[in-house]
Amino acid sequence: MNIMHLAAGGRLGRHVAPVPQLLIVTSGQGWASGTDCEPKPLAQGQAACWAAGEEHETWTDTGMTVLIVEAQSPPRDSMLGEAAQQQ
Repeated sequence: MNIMHLAAGGRLGRHVAPVPQLLIVTSGQGWASGTDCEPKPLAQGQAACWAAGEEHETWTDTGMTVLIVEAQSPPRDSMLGEAAQQQ
């Protein structure tokens, strides 16, 4: 999990997601594109998802902060702690 701020004009250049990836905009607005290279607007509270191996890119004209979550399916006990072990 990472938090990243992109200043006005910032760009996370086109790259391949090594694992499934979720990008959540926590402030600001910007754009994202997937394998189709079609820009889609993103604003605070919106998210984009990419599959492992999918090329994508994210950028902003005005600045935005994003939370990026990358993970394979984790074991249940790592997500739920003791609650999962009691089942």
